[in-house]
Amino acid sequence: SANFCVAQAQELDLRAYANTSIAMNFLLAGYGGSRGSLLFDPAIPIQGASADADIGVFAFARFFDLGGNSAKLGLLLPYTGLNASGFVKGEYRERQVSGFADPGFVLSVNLGGAPALRLDEFRHYRKKSLSALRKRSPHPPGNTIPADY
Repeated sequence: SANFCVAQAQELDLRAYANTSIAMNFLLAGYGGSRGSLLFDPAIPIQGASADADIGVFAFARFFDLGGNSAKLGLLLPYTGLNASGFVKGEYRERQVSGFADPGFVLSVNLGGAPALRLDEFRHYRKKSLSALRKRSPHPPGNTIPADY
């Protein structure tokens, strides 16, 4: 039988609702890595486990006019690699996986206080109170490793 738990997280996007000139594009690339030992509940028969994880991220965002308000459509495409090893029920095991993780899509619309402005108009814009709406795509289920692996 498999045991499952729920993990909750919060996304931190400091400029999620910032007003930006329309027709502007952003292309981003990033990297993160982690190496070290893994700790499991002592009731789980895994000992001496360690992992190396590498995560690359590519993102693209486009700002545009939506009903006179500024809006942003974004795409996030992560690529991951994981090498893990350890003893499962006393038997040494290794697992190497890599590939694209679930993509993310986001639509942000500034409903008030952030009009859609071209670059020449944006120069004279002064920040005011802002109301906005944001919708992020639900993440589809990714690949899972069978419980008996």
